[in-house]
Amino acid sequence: AIGRCPSGIGCPVASICANGLCCPSPRCSSGVIAQRICVSNAECGNGFECANGGCCPLPLCPNNQIGSQR
Repeated sequence: AIGRCPSGIGCPVASICANGLCCPSPRCSSGVIAQRICVSNAECGNGFECANGGCCPLPLCPNNQIGSQR
């Protein structure tokens, strides 16, 4: 943990509050930090998937547009 968040908020950028502790946000396979934590793809919205516990951008298509789903 990188700090405490007893009220559920107050963690530094690129970290999340989990069980009262500030923990680093999940990293996507591309190396970027996940947009937020998740359990399923339904929580992430268009252009994102739930991977490694976080909402990560879908890979780019050959025409450089973000994929809508895998």
